[in-house]
Amino acid sequence: PACQGSGQKIDKPCKDCKGEALVRKQREFQLKVPAGIDVGTRLRLQTAGDKGRKGGPYGDLFIVVHIKEHETFIRDGETIHVRQPISFSMAALGGEILVPTVEGAKSLKVASGTQSGTTSQMKGMGVPRFTGQAKKGETVKRGDQIVHLVVETPSRLSGEEKKLLEKL
Repeated sequence: PACQGSGQKIDKPCKDCKGEALVRKQREFQLKVPAGIDVGTRLRLQTAGDKGRKGGPYGDLFIVVHIKEHETFIRDGETIHVRQPISFSMAALGGEILVPTVEGAKSLKVASGTQSGTTSQMKGMGVPRFTGQAKKGETVKRGDQIVHLVVETPSRLSGEEKKLLEKL
């Protein structure tokens, strides 16, 4: 038990390794995180772990992914949800609005008579499908983005606005 089966006992181990012949050092690695990765996914860096005992090879380093929540987008697998406020007049008359996506603002048509809580689907604007290693030139398939339209009713109206709404 004193030599862990090595046949030799170190009488005066050094303070750094305590007789293990290994010293812990911090190292930094470049890691390419694939698109579409999800919470809890483990990434493996070969030979980036601890050095093996008695001259053995380096082990592997495993990274467990944690993803911080976004302030605008809500992720549900490959689908992204976003809440988009629209004006009362836009809901009644319809038109086009700019909706935030992960690739920047994109146009979305709003049908006339849209009710609060209506959802619209933007195909292919969600999270890329994580299939492990993507090959060069391979088209990445993506999930969808669901836009939750919320009609904002004005809380303060001018006298003219009130008259116009009453006339309507």
